[in-house]
Amino acid sequence: MPKGVYTRTAEHNRINSESKKGKKLSEATKKKISISKTGKHLSEETKKKISGSMKGKNTYKRTEATKKKMSIAQTGKNGPMFGRTGEKHPNYGKHLSEETKKKISESLKGKKHSEETKKKMSDAKKGKKGRIGVNASNYKGDDIKSMSAIHKRVRKLKPLPVDGKCKICNKISDKEGITKLHLSNIKNHQYTLNPDDYQYAHRCCHMSNDMMGNTNGLKNKKAKINKPEIKNSDQIIYWLSK
Repeated sequence: MPKGVYTRTAEHNRINSESKKGKKLSEATKKKISISKTGKHLSEETKKKISGSMKGKNTYKRTEATKKKMSIAQTGKNGPMFGRTGEKHPNYGKHLSEETKKKISESLKGKKHSEETKKKMSDAKKGKKGRIGVNASNYKGDDIKSMSAIHKRVRKLKPLPVDGKCKICNKISDKEGITKLHLSNIKNHQYTLNPDDYQYAHRCCHMSNDMMGNTNGLKNKKAKINKPEIKNSDQIIYWLSK
């Protein structure tokens, strides 16, 4: 074939594609190609030539139908990274050097998403539910061991009173004028996920109610709850402030 510049037509591309369908490179061939390319880098001059040759040319644009087919073909078990976790992951055990981290950091400095990009990202996430509730990776159902987690769950089920009044003093604000209400257990501090076992009260009313003998356990500093245990009054003050 005489030397010169040849432009591939759509027909050439089709014939080339058909000729390669179903053919796979052997592991030996892949290894040879890998070895032959190892350590080789394109010079800046070559990169510039490639860039210049591509300018002004109409690049191939995939149709929406083609994009959808490609997406389906690589989703779930068909994905190239499906099941490749832990030791099977190609980056398992690898760590970025400080030099590489610095280069990445420098390359990202000063870069900001355009308003158009932000809008696209926002629109892409609209209507999609994150991994919350039963979909969360750390969801444990009713087996909650943290007191703050129990309170958080109950608060979602038991909203604040509409009138904003403390259920102990029946006032909107306490002696210091504070209106914030805290969740207070009314079942001898046997913590459950039942919202009926709780009420909303001012922090001072809550503490006074507990310390003045609402529960014998707290008075004797031996109160026991399902999970975890309260060992001293300092812990009581801590979780009441939550």
